[in-house]
Amino acid sequence: MQSTELIQLLQNEYSNKNILVIGYPAVGKTTFATKYIQYLPNHTCIHTDDYIPYGHEQSLYVLLEDLKSINTATFIEGVLGYRLLRKGIQLDCYYPDVVFELTAPWEHIEKVYNTEREDKKIPNLKSFTKSLDTILKQYQLLPNSKPPVWHTISIESLSI
Repeated sequence: MQSTELIQLLQNEYSNKNILVIGYPAVGKTTFATKYIQYLPNHTCIHTDDYIPYGHEQSLYVLLEDLKSINTATFIEGVLGYRLLRKGIQLDCYYPDVVFELTAPWEHIEKVYNTEREDKKIPNLKSFTKSLDTILKQYQLLPNSKPPVWHTISIESLSI
């Protein structure tokens, strides 16, 4: 999907839909959100990294509680989105209309960590991404009466 196609899709078909952006660390979720939220002026944008201070367990529940008070469509991005998908079905409280799963080659992720983040975290990234894959598989096995429209997008195709 090219950037112009995505803009048109967001403006025409997803203007009032709840959108979730997931992907491994350093694939461009925040950049994606920053670039495309402007085409969704009625959405509330939520960066799940803002919930990190609440800790691993509590962050998800604080986010779920915050979502109850939002009266607009949402545009949520971050790795916490994987757990949000699964817990949303388990608690019957969150069903995004659209999921954008961003992907990037592993070399890109390592490059970002080597140049912009803490390269000492690279050895732990593979086990972390495996845990995200496990959560996603668990989500996919749950009965879902409201499955989202799912787009898997390589960030290379968007030039972000």
